[in-house]
Parts: sequence; C-alpha cells; structure tokens
Amino acid sequence: MKKIYKIILLSMGVLIFLLVAGTNLFLKGIVISSLEDTLSRKVSMGSLWLNPFTGTLSSHDVIIWNGEEEPLLSLESIEVNADPLKLFERKLSISEVRLIEPTLNLIGLGNDSKAEKESSPQTEEEDPGASSQGFIREVEIKNIAVERLTFIRAGEILKSMNTITFRVPDFTYENNELDLSASLNILGSGLLDIKIKANTETGILDTSLASEGFEFTNTFSPDEEDELKLSGNLNGKIFLQGNYLKKEFQVRGNVSGSKVLAEDKKGNQLLNSESIIIDLASLTFPEISLNLKKLEIEDTQSNLSILQEEKAIPLPEEKQQVKSLPAEERAYLLKDIIIGEITVKRSSLTYGDLAFTDIDLSLKDLRNIPENKASASASFTLNDSIDFSSQSLVEVLDYSTSFDPLKSLILKGSFILDTPSWELPDSVKKTLSYEAEVKKVNLKGDYSFSYPRVILKSDILSENLKLIGKKETFHDILLKSLYGNCSLAYNLDDSSYSLSGPLNLKDFNIKNKKGQDFFMGDLSVELGGLSKEMITLDSVILNSFFLDLNTKISPEESKNFHGEETGSGENSPPSKEEAIEVVIGNLKLRSGRVLTKDLSFEKVYLDGNNVSNKKINSNFVLDALMDGFTPLKGDLNVKVNDMDTFSDLKAKGNISVSNLDLKILNSYTKDFPYEIRGIVNYSSFLDYSKDNISSKGDFSGSNLRIKKPESMDISVENIRSKLNFNFKKEGIFLSNSSFSLSNLKGEIQDETKVQLAKGDIVVKEYSPKIIQFSSISLTSPLIDLKESPEEAGGSGGSSDQKKEDEQPLPVIFASKINVKNGKVIYRGLEKTSVYENIGFSAANFTTQKNKNSSIDAGLSLAGIQRVELKGNLSLKEDWDFSPKTITFSGTLNVTNLNIPTFNNILQKNLPNEFDGGILSSRGRVNLRAAQLNSEHDITISKVDLGKTTGYSRGIPLGSVIKVLSDRYGNIRITLPVTGDLTNPKLGITSIVTSSIMSGLVKAARSPQTIISKVLTLGDDEIKTIYFNYLSGEPNQPETDKLSEIINILTENPKHKVTFTLYTNENVEISLLTTKSITGILLGQKMDPERTLENLMEERKKYILDFFSDRVSSERIEVKVSKENKSLPQAEVEFKE
Repeated sequence: MKKIYKIILLSMGVLIFLLVAGTNLFLKGIVISSLEDTLSRKVSMGSLWLNPFTGTLSSHDVIIWNGEEEPLLSLESIEVNADPLKLFERKLSISEVRLIEPTLNLIGLGNDSKAEKESSPQTEEEDPGASSQGFIREVEIKNIAVERLTFIRAGEILKSMNTITFRVPDFTYENNELDLSASLNILGSGLLDIKIKANTETGILDTSLASEGFEFTNTFSPDEEDELKLSGNLNGKIFLQGNYLKKEFQVRGNVSGSKVLAEDKKGNQLLNSESIIIDLASLTFPEISLNLKKLEIEDTQSNLSILQEEKAIPLPEEKQQVKSLPAEERAYLLKDIIIGEITVKRSSLTYGDLAFTDIDLSLKDLRNIPENKASASASFTLNDSIDFSSQSLVEVLDYSTSFDPLKSLILKGSFILDTPSWELPDSVKKTLSYEAEVKKVNLKGDYSFSYPRVILKSDILSENLKLIGKKETFHDILLKSLYGNCSLAYNLDDSSYSLSGPLNLKDFNIKNKKGQDFFMGDLSVELGGLSKEMITLDSVILNSFFLDLNTKISPEESKNFHGEETGSGENSPPSKEEAIEVVIGNLKLRSGRVLTKDLSFEKVYLDGNNVSNKKINSNFVLDALMDGFTPLKGDLNVKVNDMDTFSDLKAKGNISVSNLDLKILNSYTKDFPYEIRGIVNYSSFLDYSKDNISSKGDFSGSNLRIKKPESMDISVENIRSKLNFNFKKEGIFLSNSSFSLSNLKGEIQDETKVQLAKGDIVVKEYSPKIIQFSSISLTSPLIDLKESPEEAGGSGGSSDQKKEDEQPLPVIFASKINVKNGKVIYRGLEKTSVYENIGFSAANFTTQKNKNSSIDAGLSLAGIQRVELKGNLSLKEDWDFSPKTITFSGTLNVTNLNIPTFNNILQKNLPNEFDGGILSSRGRVNLRAAQLNSEHDITISKVDLGKTTGYSRGIPLGSVIKVLSDRYGNIRITLPVTGDLTNPKLGITSIVTSSIMSGLVKAARSPQTIISKVLTLGDDEIKTIYFNYLSGEPNQPETDKLSEIINILTENPKHKVTFTLYTNENVEISLLTTKSITGILLGQKMDPERTLENLMEERKKYILDFFSDRVSSERIEVKVSKENKSLPQAEVEFKE
C-alpha cells in the first residue's frame, strides 16, 4: 500500500508540476502578446513564473524593444503580487509591482513617430465596437517599487542607487478608464502625490503631481565610479494633460525648491540653491508652445568644473553630426514662446578657474511675435576682480525655419566691464608665452547677436600692462596704457572672427631679458580686420619711438648657403605658408630714432601703404637724419613678391641724401676693393630691379678720395654731376650725363701723378663698347709719366700674350675737346721731357680706326714759347697711336724759340754760343706710316752771338748772320724736314734744333757767301756745363766741354778750375715725386732713396771722376750751391 501511495503522490506531483509549467508557458505567451498589442513594440522575456497559490508573478530579463536592435526598457526582473481570486471577477488586483534594475534607453526614442503616424489610419479603420480590453475589465495597483533605475541618453548614463516606491491607495482600470492616485517615495524622504486619469482607448491623459514640503535625499551614479547626491525641499503642483496615443501633451503648474544641494562622491558641491521658483502657465509638445510666467533663482551657487573632467561616451561620427529636419517636421519644434519674467539674484557659477559671483539676471516680456522686444539685464563679478553689467533687448523670430533656438534670437544691448586688476585664468596663462599682469581694464560698449554673428563694439581702456616672457620667450613687453574703440565680429558656424577699430598704445616698451630696450614709443593702430587667416591694419602710427635693431629679442637663427633663415627644434619659426598674413594699409613713423649695427637714424618720418609680411606693393615717403646730421629723403614705390629672398625686389622713385660722410658706410663697403672718403650729395630718380639699376639725377661731392692700396689714390676737392646711368649685367651705361670737377689729384701705382684744376665733361653715351662725349673741357691738367725699363726695351712675347687676353677698349668719340694750360712731364730712362702750357682742342675726335678727327694742339717747351699742331688725324687700328698707324696732315708752327736755350746742342756745330736769338717756324706736315715729310718757313731774329765753343772754327758765324739778315735783322729760311718717327732720337726739339743748325751751316757754306773765318774761341769762354733733369751726367756736347777744359789745364799748368753746381729745386723735386703712367701700367715703382741731395752728389762725383786720371785733384774743386737756377748746371771758373 505504501508503495502505491508513494506512486500516486509522485504522479500527482508530476502532474501538478507539468500543469504549472505548462500554465506558465501558456501564460508567458499571453503576456508577451498582450504587451506587444498594447505597446505596439516587440517584447521579449527570459522566463515567467506564476505561483497560483500565492498569486505571485515573476519574470526575468524582460526587454521592450525600440525597433529591431536597440532596447527601450530592460529589466533584470519584475515581480507582481496579485490576488488570483479577483480574476474570477475579471479584475486584476495587484498589491505590489517591483521592478529590479530597470534601464530606460532614451536614444532614438522619437525615431518611430513617423511610422506610427503612417500606421494610425489603420487603427482608425478598426471596428469601433470591438473592445480592446479582452478578459480583464478592471485593474488596480496598490504599490510600485523601482530599484536602481538607469537612464541612457545621448552621451550620458545616469543610475539611481535608491529605491523609488509608489504607494497607490486608489487605482482603478475599468472600461478603458485608468484612475490612479498615488504617492511617490524616494528612499523614504518624502511624498509626492500623483494623480493620473487616462483612457487607453482614446489616449486622453490628465495627470497632476503635488507636493508640500517634499524632502529628498537621493544618490545617482553617472558611471560605475562617480555618484551624485541630491537633497532639498520641493513644493508645488504640476499638471500634465494630453493624448499619449497622439503624443500631444501640455504641462502647467508651479514648483518651488529650497535648500537644494547636489554633491559628487568626493563631496564637491555642484549646486547649492536657497530658492528656485518656477511658475509655468503651459508647455505643449511636440508642437512646442511655452508660456512661462516666472522663473526665479536666488542665492544659488553652481560648480560646473566637474564637466571639464567628464568623458563623453564616444559615438559614431554620423551620430555626432547635426542633421537638418525635413520641412514638414520643422513646424513641430516651437509654435509660441511667452516668458513673463526670469530673474537670477545673488547667485554664482564656477567653471574651471572661472568664478562668476554676484550674478543678477533679469528678462521680462519675451514673446516670439514680430517686433516684440524684451528687456534684459545682467551683472556679475568674475574671479572677484572683474565687474560686468549689461542692458539688452531680446527679440524672438519665427522658429519654424530651424531646429536651433539660437537662430531665432536677436539680442542687442550695452555692456560695461571694469576691473582694477585683471588676473588671467590659469587655462589662458598656459596658452600664452608670457606671464601677464594688468592693473586696470575698462570696456564699455554695445553688442548684438543675430545668428550666426556676434558683434561687439567697445571703448577700451587698460593701464600698466606687463607681459613677462617665459623661458622660451626672450623679451618682455611693457605698456603704460591702452585705449581705443574696437569692433569684434564672431561667426558661430565656422568659428571665424574679425576685429577692427582704433587702438592707442602709450609708452609701449619691448625689452630683452638683459633689460636692453628694443622698442619704445607710442603706437596707434587702426584695425581693419583680424581673423585666423589675415590681420589687416588700416593704419599704424608710431610716434616718438626708439628702435634698436642691435638688441636681440628672439633666438638666433642660422642661415643656409643662400642666406635663408633656418630654425631647429620647438622654437623653429613657422613656414611662410603657415604664417598669418599681416597687411598694413597706411604706415606712419613720426619723430623716431632707429639704431642699426653701424648706422643711426634720427628724426625718422616715414609714410607707407599696402605693406605686408608676404608681399609688398607700396609707396614710401622717407625723411630722416643719418647719424644725426645727414638728411635722407625718399619717395619710392617698392614691389616684392618673394619676401623670403627679396630676389624680385623692385623700387622706383626719388631719393636724396645731403652731406653724407662716406666713412659711415665703411661696414657696408668693406668688401669693396676701394676705400672711399668724402662728403656727397645725391638726388635722383631711382629705378631698381634684380638685373637693372637706373638713376637720373644730381650728384655732388667735396673732398672725395678713392684709394686702392698699391694701386691708385685719387682725390677731388669738388665734383658736380648730372647722372643718367644704368647698371646691368653687361656693365655700366650712361647717357646725357655731365661732370664738373675741380682740384683733382691722383697717383696711380706709385709711378704716375695726375692733377687737374678744373674739368667739365658731358657724356652723351657710355657703354662697355663705346664712349661718346659731347664735350670735354680741362683746365691746367698735369700728367707726370715715368718710363719703365719694360716700356723702353719692349716686353716680347709676354706682352703680345697680354694683349690677346685683354678686353678691347671701348671706342671713344668726342664732339668737342678743349684743354687749357696743360703740362706733361715724361721721365724717360735717358732724359726727362717737360711739356708746358699745353692747349689742345679737337672736333669729332675718335679712337676708332679709319675715322678723321680734327685737332688743334699747342704746347710750350723749355725755351719755346709755343708749338702748335693743327690738322686732320686718323688711325689704322682702334686705339693705336703709334707713329706707324697714325696718318696726319696739317701744320706745325713754332713760335719764339729762344735759341740760347739750345746752346748745348748747337755748340758742337757752331763756333759760338748764342746770347740772344728768337726762332719762329711755320711748317706743313704730312705723316704716314711713321714717315715725316714737312717743309718749314723759318724766321730767326734778334741774334746775339756769345762766347766761342771751340768747335767749327772755320765757320764765320758772325759774318754769316750779317749776310743773311735783312734790313730788319731777321733771317728767313725755307727748310724741308723728313725722318722716321720710330727713331727715338727724332723729336720736336731735335727737329727744330737740327733745322737751325742745318740752315745756318748751309747758309755759311753757300757759294754765295763772301765771309771768311773771322771768329776765334778763347780758352776762358767755357762758362757753363748743363745737366739733364734727373740725370747725374751731362749729354755729349757738355762732355766735350769738360774735355776742352782738360786741354786748357794741360796748356796752362798754373790754372785751377772750380765747378759750382746749381739746379731748379722746385722742378727737380716735383719730377722726383711724380709718377709715370706707363710705369704704373707695367707695375713699376721709383727708387724711394732717390732724393735731390743724392742727385747733386751724383753730378759732383761725375765731374771729379771725369778729371781723376787726367788732372791732379788739387786743381779741381766742385761745390754745391743752394741757389736756384733755371736749369741744372755747373758754372765754370778758372783761377791761377
């Protein structure tokens, strides 16, 4: 029996289990189907268990889906305690509903609204008589408890760590009518009365929430680590009405809160409010219509710093983008807005290192109707030092065009910001390269906002600004005061901005870390615009400024091979492509001082326009004093497109400098091979580009000196010129230029000296290939040339090779040449020639071959008043003036040749010297291939014979002169002269003297002569021995005199002779210090030991040596006299 009993019990247990389990499975399907029909959403659950004996229904892992992928509501579990007996009355009576860890996901909650709208007509087509209620006709719920509720919305998860309990004393659901009265308890802190009436068939909803003295203390967890604690008191009533099926709602009521406190887990206070009052007339949605009677916040402190530390939940990029709504949905955003009054009093807000205190805000009568303007005011104190206040008008536009409320707001008003000391926030300090200190700031102006632009216009005043450079910054900035009026425009869409208006910086000072001033002065700036891409300054004015470019205020930057600046490391300057372009419309410098390494500029005045750090196309007007006394002025147009290298620099305009001492430019000309000194004045129109420099203007200088060591040294006392020149790659080009200079002196390679009292030169054209003068006028030029051994003996093949390597000289044309009172000293190796009183004139003179030049030259020689050469000249080769290539046809005239001057030459051919006599000649000359052919009409007058020479005793010279003389005492002879000019012994002097001798000898030996020898020469007639200039030896005729003296002493053993040496000191000293042009060209120098004293000793030694082996030295005496004579000579005196 026992076994049968056990089997029966076991079987009944299995049957009951199977019945219960089958019932639960059946019930689970019914519940899911009912919920899905009611909510119109997919529902899933892990399990459902009904205890039929206790009436407890429990389910786990319940999910109500929002679409196919994302859950709308998920619960870990749900427990429902119901009375099963009431089911027989078709009534669901629930004593308690407990929701464990529900999670409500609000992301994308409204996305299915359109689908519901599209499906709504189907519900309207259903049979209105059909009941949607099914078996259950009435539902009542006594209590609802929610444990650990979680909300999920975009970018945020919020968890409540408390249990929320609904106590439902009245709850009925009958005939689709829901009637609920409940109280809400959160952690037992207080009660919130809730009344809900709803019709599940029509969707009509009428809800109210009321509380009197509701105290709450709650804990929320935004994430697993942080918690948020809330506490405070709430009073008020909220009414919610509408139709939840159509999702149309209206909210109204009033709420007041006091002692509201919010803290995080660490105890940091986020919100502390003494009073918050909200009086809401109505709020409808989704077609939003807001009527807010009053919002009042008093004595509230908010700390939003925690928001800086929060990490937003990463979302896909497409979800972070704001999408525009379709046109048909925009109307549901905002229909009307009415705000009666919003006030904030005695409140504060902290965000990071920004602290806003004493906040007072007021907004009244705001409506979104045309031309309605609400008044608003605001004031606060920032960081206990900055006071701000504003008065504004607010206008609301039509919201239907945009879902962003900002786009429908227009704000206009005034504001004032004032602080006695401004301490910048730490967040700002980190971004600056300076430690900033501001003593006073005052801003006063107007602002306006109309989406997307914010515009501020303000007067600015700031005093005692200090920017102390940090470690990586090598300078400090000090400013006594800043004032002005600026406008700021900011675009909210693209974050672009622009800043404009005038700013004045008083006592602006930039110093390096050593305390050295880089800049001091007053700066006025007219901002045309400041943006991320460009800074536009309509005007920049510097007054009474000082700029020292020698003071370094930034790290040294190395330069590459091309001179371009390079940087390294973190301090590397940004590339030009990345640099912000700065454009200055008008630049003015007034009364400034600028120091460079080698120059200083005083009283600097500069006007410029269109100046940029990327390119320049500007006009500059400059007026300054270089080194304090040299006026510098300019009016230039400057263009530069490549600011890195300035390779395309172009400048055009007028520039002038007065009384410029060239020594101040030493540092800039140190690589120039010449040393330049003097004072210059320059005024010109300048046109400069990379490959061409042209200038047209005036140049003058005084006491100029150009020196190149061991090469040349030229000085000019005064020079004036009008220049029109071009510097090109091919060389220097001049046109229509003139030069006027005075007192020029020069030395070239220590062998040539030049002097010029005055010169006037007009250049028609100058180029590397041709030089064309309109006129050349030289007064008192002096050229002192010295012959070099190479010049005398020739330089052979090396000279030929040098000529092949030399560039051809430019061809010269001169329309008119005039030289007055010139002088040439030629110091040959054998003799020195002096040509004085040189006059030269030429018409159409040229150095080009096969071109005729008309010349008229004249000069004076020692003993000749004038030698004149006039005729036509041509060359066979360019620049070749050698006798072999010259062709000349013209006249050669000699005027007033003093015959006694040439006694030393004539005495070997005549028995007597001349104490007097003048010779003049008129000749016709033809020169071709170095062959001279000429015929001369010679006139000799005022002949006075002197002592005998001891030569040609057979010629009755006195009788010949008497016979040849006409009744006026003049001798006239026609004499042809021929010769080869390549013969170095043939010269003008030799031609004239040989003509005299030939004429006299010819006349004396003529068959018609009836004169016999009547002349004799006495021993004591030798009175003078002549020496050549700079020579220690006499020439051959003078040497014959010395031989004759030996004969006299031999014939008269008792006689002695004394020689007294004389010279022309001025002439010989001048000759000793004068250089030879030819010697310079060949690179030779004079012996520095050769002096006048040495020269006189050479002559004394020559005389003593001449007699040393022939006559006793006791009978010869040589003395040196300090007295000057016209020529170097030794006077002879015989004694017994």
